[in-house]
Amino acid sequence: MVWIYFRTGTRIMSNFTKLMAQAAAGAAGGGGFYPYTVDYSCRFYGNDKLTWTAPSGGNRKTFTISLWAKPAIDGTGSVFFNVDGSGAGDSFGVDHQSGGYFYAFGYSAALSYYQRQQIDQLYRDPSAWYHWVFAYDTTATTTADRFKIYVNGVELDQSNWTNITTFPLNADTGWNESGRPHEIGEYADDVSSTDTHMYMAQFAVVDGQQLDASSFGEFKNGIWVPKDLSSLTWGNNGFWLDFADSSNLGNDVSGNNNDFTSSGLTSSDQMIDTPTNNFATWNSLIPSTVTYSEGNIKALPTGVNHSTLATQGFSSGKYYWECRLDSQAGAGYSPIGVTNYSSATTWYSTSFAVWTYINQTGGTSPGATTTSSSGSVVYHYDNSGTYTAGQIIMCAVDIDAGKIWWGVDGTWIDDISGNVGNPSTGANARYSDLSGTIYPIVGQSMTSGSAGWNANFGQNGTFNGLETAQGNTDANGVGDFYYTVPTGFLSLCTANILEPTIGPNIDSDDTAGLPEEQFNILLYEGNSTNDRDITGVGFDPDLGIFKNRDEAYGWIIVDSNRGDGWSLGFDTGPQESGTGKFDSFITDGYRIDSHPGLNRSSIVNYSWKAGGTASSNTDGDITSTVSANTDAGISVITYTGNASYGQTVGHDLGVAPQVVICKNLSNTRNWRSYFETLGATKYINLDESGAAGTYGSWNNTAPTSSVFSTTDASAADRATNYSGDNFVAYCFAEVEGFSSFGSYTGNGSADGPFIYTGFRPAFLVIKQSNGNNSWNTSDGTRTPYNGGNDSWLNLNLSNAESNSQDLYDYLSNGFKLRSTSGGVNGSSSTYIYMAFAENPFKYANAR
Repeated sequence: MVWIYFRTGTRIMSNFTKLMAQAAAGAAGGGGFYPYTVDYSCRFYGNDKLTWTAPSGGNRKTFTISLWAKPAIDGTGSVFFNVDGSGAGDSFGVDHQSGGYFYAFGYSAALSYYQRQQIDQLYRDPSAWYHWVFAYDTTATTTADRFKIYVNGVELDQSNWTNITTFPLNADTGWNESGRPHEIGEYADDVSSTDTHMYMAQFAVVDGQQLDASSFGEFKNGIWVPKDLSSLTWGNNGFWLDFADSSNLGNDVSGNNNDFTSSGLTSSDQMIDTPTNNFATWNSLIPSTVTYSEGNIKALPTGVNHSTLATQGFSSGKYYWECRLDSQAGAGYSPIGVTNYSSATTWYSTSFAVWTYINQTGGTSPGATTTSSSGSVVYHYDNSGTYTAGQIIMCAVDIDAGKIWWGVDGTWIDDISGNVGNPSTGANARYSDLSGTIYPIVGQSMTSGSAGWNANFGQNGTFNGLETAQGNTDANGVGDFYYTVPTGFLSLCTANILEPTIGPNIDSDDTAGLPEEQFNILLYEGNSTNDRDITGVGFDPDLGIFKNRDEAYGWIIVDSNRGDGWSLGFDTGPQESGTGKFDSFITDGYRIDSHPGLNRSSIVNYSWKAGGTASSNTDGDITSTVSANTDAGISVITYTGNASYGQTVGHDLGVAPQVVICKNLSNTRNWRSYFETLGATKYINLDESGAAGTYGSWNNTAPTSSVFSTTDASAADRATNYSGDNFVAYCFAEVEGFSSFGSYTGNGSADGPFIYTGFRPAFLVIKQSNGNNSWNTSDGTRTPYNGGNDSWLNLNLSNAESNSQDLYDYLSNGFKLRSTSGGVNGSSSTYIYMAFAENPFKYANAR
């Protein structure tokens, strides 16, 4: 192995070793999905920058700038690139403003123009990568063609820009002005305090051509992925920074040798966190008093019981990470642990079903346990005084075995009986009852003070230059760790996320197809004609719901079990109807009539694929007819009730569903719904705005892997069972990377909770479970960008679409509440949600 030494005494992994780690990441974790892998990025923070002074011969009118960026949202703006406009020069650049807005600007004193565009879509996802292309050609006769922006391969609609002033025809911009400093990561004139807080990769400029995004990336099964740039024609002043040389991060590899000079950057700012292998960081979207720095690798929780979590969770497999306690100040402790609660904002919360940690100072016997009133474990705590500031804490979790090990400075801590821990062999874990989706968490506890935590999830073994890296990798050859990784354990990065059952890597034997082959969204315009075919679903649907977006017509629900012609409505709990609305299921879609709820104005349709032709199921007390898609966790069931209490109905999913939605087809009873997070003693009605009730619709019995339970055998309710009545039920079981059903507690703030789903959502339903608010629905098709106003509908109402407020951001790994509305984020209110994926987080770009 070759090591490189610097004057600081820091030893880093050789480029060869890092390259091998990245190659292993692609082979082991990505299944060869990416046609071209990006191996390195550069982390910019504070005054870090790269500077290049443009020589003569560049084209100031026509050029294209492309880069991948992963922002670290911390309440301040960031600079992508800038040209010094001091003196008689022409300023020019693009920056990422606080709050997620982008500004593109240019100024010419000689021509007396000022160009400025504010991009109103908000880009504030710190958990994944965006691809940006800025394409200029002031010689274009059409004004809109003089400046184009592409994000993740899609050209932005300029009607969504404000403060627009455009370049004059044939204007010289500040870019390529000879003798002017061009800077990445800082304003070149240094007159502004706005610095950069993000990672950048594949920073490329083509001189003399206005190119679109397809020159730099391509779509593969719906995912925008990088291309090899080596075949581009760069022009005189073109360059390509791939950040592969840690001792010369500004090295131009285009062949032009237009090298940049580094200022503030060190070898520890070279990262293997890239668009093709995205590493976990601390999640700056957690609404807590935490200061983030160094690309969200460093977190400083301050005050009473504040904490932060990692951007990636895991529910199976073995994972390893390290954290260095840089500082500890004031009256408080500095705990580190894991939790299954992705919305954690404070260190202590009884909402945590799993919470295990060790603490920075002593006082309590190791292995103390607190239980909830129901008897389930809320948290373990271990104030055994096992580490101090300046030490590195190691964590290894085998979630399949439910085990966790802690270590300090290379030595694994004994279990609570005093036996030596050894995660490589699975022996003597500190605790052995972990379950669910687990997230690393760090914090500051007690009454005041602060705790500075420096994370390494595998992207930086130097702890930002504070330690001498050892260059250790994980079981897949991925990562850069200080200490030896236990045998079989992995770093927290997307290459090591298990291949999702439903995902874009459809060449893998483990996948069942694309998400849009199981669930899809169609938008179409009605024309009030009969026998109209609506196609483009992408599969033969088994469950479809429709809503007129512009007019107050109720929802229409159809399913293949009940068959052609039959429809239901959500908003009034009506009986089944067989005339005047829906005609039939057809290949790739539906045949509809002229009814305004299906075929007038703007219509949205949500479609699910179940199992096609239904078959008889005798698993339960009541024989059911079932169409089930076990890959996607979707089951459509019909059955006829009997006169007995506590009857069960088979669903064919093979796992217990988290959601059951049941409707009496023979009577105007409510859409009775079970949510696992509410429990089997409660129900909630999909067609009403009321809170969850306690009537025993489910016989106080949770669904099993084969059946769900009913109760109502009398005329008092008839919601899930009654002799001779016909029923339909829709069951949904959570599938990692495709669907998520859970709950959260609101905080009443525009900086609302972050909810981890493990995918970039396509469709979201939220309902307050302890109060009287409607069922809110939104999707990423009607509202393709964050910011502006969300387009939302209410399942329980016939009202038209509304977009009066920003409710939430869709993100690469979940969603973030942005509203104070009681419908989605009232203070201390509880909410249930259903979410279906656009793309699993393993492959998702930032939104």
